[in-house]
Order: sequence, then C-alpha cells, then structure tokens
Amino acid sequence: AFQLLTTSIFIVGIFFTARFLEEHYFRYPGSGQLLMLMSVFLLFNVLGGLSSYVLYGFQRLKVYAFYAPVQAFLYLTLFLVFWGMGASLSAPYWTYVATSLVLVLIFLPFSWKAFPFFRHKSTNFWEVTRQLFSYGLPVILTAISSRLLIQTDTLMLTRMVSLQEVGLYQAALPIATLLTFLSAGVLTVLFPLFTELW
Repeated sequence: AFQLLTTSIFIVGIFFTARFLEEHYFRYPGSGQLLMLMSVFLLFNVLGGLSSYVLYGFQRLKVYAFYAPVQAFLYLTLFLVFWGMGASLSAPYWTYVATSLVLVLIFLPFSWKAFPFFRHKSTNFWEVTRQLFSYGLPVILTAISSRLLIQTDTLMLTRMVSLQEVGLYQAALPIATLLTFLSAGVLTVLFPLFTELW
C-alpha cells in the first residue's frame, strides 16, 4: 500500500511536470507525452510487482517462476507488434505499458488466490505500520540510494549528450549486466528455501 501511495504521488508529479521537463531537461519535442505514458506504466508496474511479491511471499514459487519469462516474452512480442504497426519511437513505451497491464491481468488472480486482500481485517494497523517502518526505513533508504546510483549515469548523460547517444548507452547497458540476471534468479529461488531450513 505504501509503495502504491508513493508511486501515485510520483506519477502525479511526473504527469504535471512533463511539459516542463520536455522543454528544460530533455529538449526533445514529444518527450512530454512519452513521460505521461511512462507514468501510466509505473502504476501498472507497481500493481504487477505487488502481485509477484505476494506470490513470492506466500511461496507460490511455481507461479512466481513464470513471472520473469512471461514478462520477457511479452516485452519482445509486443515490441515487435508495435514496431510493425509503425510506432517507431513510441514502440518501447507502448510495449512497457501494455506488458505491465497484461502481467497484472495474468498474475493478479493467482496472487488473489494466495492472499485474498480484502477478506482479511487489519488489526493493530498503526502498531504494525510503525514496526514495519522502523524495520523497513533503512531498507527503503538503501533501495532509493541504490536506484539513484544506478540511474545517475543516465540522468547525467541525458543532460550532456544527445538522446540518441543516451539511447545507445541504454541499449548496451542491459547486455553488459546480463550475468546478474542468472544470479538473481538463483537467489530468488534459494533464499526462501535457506530461510525455511534455518
């Protein structure tokens, strides 16, 4: 719920400053519309992420294991569809939005079955929230710092070079970090098992 709230605030901020960012930061006509489209992606992405986190948390690993491959398949397939329809520059954006929406539609029923959100009453809401924040605040700050460190290069490049050069850099970056996906997949499956055995 907190992630959905903070993401919603962020989305509203992006949505209303898109034209300003288009003019003063990106300096590329049409980037404001793309920012608005990406804000829709962020909303669906959080909902899809929550679905996958519920599956992971309730150890529905057989379903959870399909999330990343289905996501990759949808990215590739929908990109080719949108590219073929003539949406050249906006094809990746439409791909992200459509993929996140389809992932929500596919995995939300499974996560609802694992944990029916609205059937459970929350008890001691404020006490549990306080405990979660006291535990989670360092994790939140670490995640934000990590994300800033990861994205700082792209933000700096966007300001210093052309968007075409930033696009080439962003295309090469996932290829360079390809090996991290293998270790992340192994850790995703093994960590809950080790925790349970402990």
